Amino acid sequence: MITLSGQVRIMGSMAIVSQQAWIFNDTVRENIVFGLPFDESKYQAVIECCSLQRDLELLASSDQTEISEGGSNLR
Repeated sequence: MITLSGQVRIMGSMAIVSQQAWIFNDTVRENIVFGLPFDESKYQAVIECCSLQRDLELLASSDQTEISEGGSNLR
């Protein structure tokens, strides 16, 4: 967050955690469930929350599309 002017008040606590997005060489579905048992309702909630439905429709094999190392075939 870059503050140009003014004040910021935090009621409670705050943490800043840096993140680096990454994916592994497997299907889109496996990159979402990450080795956990497949739960259809949780999976669909993630698809909806992340607005991935249209993206999955564009992929030839939907969520069974294999992602290459680093995701180069998704660009």
